[in-house]
Amino acid sequence: MLDHLQRRSWRSLLVTAHTSSAGARVASSTTRTPARALSSSSARKEPLARPLKCRSSPQNQSNPMGRSQRRGLHFSHDLTNRPGPGTLSAHKATPLDEVTRLRELINRANATNSKLSKERILSEFDDLIPLLAFLYDPYCRLHVTSSAVHNYLQQRKRDEDRQSNQAPLLNRPSNRSRDKTRAAALRAKQEDQATERIPATLLELFHLLASRKVTGHEALAVIRVFLEQHGIIEQHEYALGGYDDPKMSTTELFRKGLLRPTSLEIFYRCLDRNLKGGFGERILQQAFAANSDASASTNGKGKNAAKQGRAAEAPIPFRGSFEVSLGRTVTREELPSLFASKDTSKWYASRKLDGVRCLFVVRLQKEFDGNGSAWWKVASIQALSRGGRPFSTLAVLEKELASLLPSWPGLTDLLDDSSGSTSSESSAMSGMATLILDGEVCILRPPEQASPSAAKQLDATISSAEGDPAKTEQPVVEDFAAVVGLIKRKNYTIPEPAFFPFDLLTLDEFTQWRSNSPSKPTFSKRLASLESLVISFEANARARHKQSLIRKLSQHVVSSTEDVGEMLATASQCGWEGLVLRQDVPYEGKRSSAIRKFKEWKDAEYTVQGITVATMRLPINGRFEEREAMAAIQIEHKGAKVSVGSGFTPEQRVEFAKDPRKIAGKVVTVEYFDESTTMPNGSARSNASAEGNSEGQGDKKVYSLRFPRIKQIWGEERDI
Repeated sequence: MLDHLQRRSWRSLLVTAHTSSAGARVASSTTRTPARALSSSSARKEPLARPLKCRSSPQNQSNPMGRSQRRGLHFSHDLTNRPGPGTLSAHKATPLDEVTRLRELINRANATNSKLSKERILSEFDDLIPLLAFLYDPYCRLHVTSSAVHNYLQQRKRDEDRQSNQAPLLNRPSNRSRDKTRAAALRAKQEDQATERIPATLLELFHLLASRKVTGHEALAVIRVFLEQHGIIEQHEYALGGYDDPKMSTTELFRKGLLRPTSLEIFYRCLDRNLKGGFGERILQQAFAANSDASASTNGKGKNAAKQGRAAEAPIPFRGSFEVSLGRTVTREELPSLFASKDTSKWYASRKLDGVRCLFVVRLQKEFDGNGSAWWKVASIQALSRGGRPFSTLAVLEKELASLLPSWPGLTDLLDDSSGSTSSESSAMSGMATLILDGEVCILRPPEQASPSAAKQLDATISSAEGDPAKTEQPVVEDFAAVVGLIKRKNYTIPEPAFFPFDLLTLDEFTQWRSNSPSKPTFSKRLASLESLVISFEANARARHKQSLIRKLSQHVVSSTEDVGEMLATASQCGWEGLVLRQDVPYEGKRSSAIRKFKEWKDAEYTVQGITVATMRLPINGRFEEREAMAAIQIEHKGAKVSVGSGFTPEQRVEFAKDPRKIAGKVVTVEYFDESTTMPNGSARSNASAEGNSEGQGDKKVYSLRFPRIKQIWGEERDI
């Protein structure tokens, strides 16, 4: 019975489609209807739409047959919505086109649970790669929520109702009425001013919001005008309206149903960066990577050639492809195992810096003069976090690298040595190359000027600007709290950051680390190039009588536990955070056993479960008073509740006590000396002593932390 009804619906739908398209052609010669519900270019993607809302393009107006054929695509009986970007005209897609394509993608991806099917579907939407890459970038922020836009749209409707005398009449205007009128006039004025700079695509609008060139009410005004001009609101109202009309036909209901989720709902999902499409960044990356590989394997003809051309024009890096090397923690008891075998590669040890991980991606371009001589110049440089988030506060370091790197004598040799792979050969032919400087950004300050958490260190010394170490030497410490606070600021540049690089990689070494090429350089070879680079920078700084911003991080070969013990003694005397051991092996872009971290004080990240509030005598602005303050936070460590009360400032304690939401649910880094356990008999002991005496009681041990203190408060997750 259901199949019979569906066949009858299809027949009536096709008859309506042909009748409507013919009627639209006749009507177009006598009247002009609005075109905001569905644009002409979206006709090829949306099989059903309201016919009288369609506007033909100028090309179709001069070709009646072409107009008829194109308009018929709105009502094609093929409901598979198969996208064919390679066969589409070369015109620029409108925002309504992009929303329509997103609707197709979401509906088709949600209709299957197969990962392979989702990848196949995604590969057909390669025209959405830039937009999807932006929406699934975890570090992009639009600074506007869908709820704020929804409330603003509702407010503008109320403003229009008041203006059209639908509001209740008042004999005497009140102050509240005047305020509402003024606010409505201000909103209307902002929208009039925004009309001149409305973006042409969704991606342009999102970049405008992300860059914060428009904020607050101005951003809301721009969004509303954008939605109005591009017909997104009109199509949304059409899709939701008329359901209470008893005369509405089944065909019209079916047509409206095909516009779900509505265009405005999809726009809201884009604002919240949650498409609800049943796929994530990893599936996106695999789908579009497979699509580009398939395009490259063809002979360059037809649709694949068109797709390959678009992919070559604008490659989009998904954050999932950004992988960096990370280390594993090693204890004193585990140190001998690193040197147990004589066949293992040697190890290098260096101090562990208390800063922020930073990678400088430097893109170089080869230039030629009239005599045939060639040299490299920096085309672009970008500072990224270990997760791929751009840093905008390190312009001083970027300028230093851009000016000094081309003059490094070893640059040409390094790039020539790395030109053996296929991708390097293609880059060399185009005169482009990429280097990655991996290191740590620190803020070095005298102990009396540093934050309290950094005062425990007694760091290395830096000489005066005159370059005479014997004249003046100033001890400094690495201020972790300062660098974390400054590096994420907006519209700010850190004046004197210190960058300690510990690795220098080519693009192939960074991205193709999974390959089994025997020619991949080990850490010792990369270190030789890096030390030559840093020496060149330091020599240039001495010639200018300045302190180099690019600092040397000394690496020492260690071949036994005794060698590591000597460095640990130095680390303890100088107050270093710890040591980092690196094995002489090729680069691995993952958490690897070839990098080991040793710290006397350990740290880990936890989510704040709750807080404890008490009356405390605290000094704020030099005055001691009894204040309602946060005494400690509660975290969960291996299933046990642990209180952490040290490391907070008096201002933080008072602020969090007034509004616990500012700390509850946030991710924090907690520093602790050791892990302890409470045994069933009530005795407490450290983790090292408890391991050997608690066999058979593993399920009954209660874990805790010794001397925990707060090191850093992040947001909902750690972002650098």
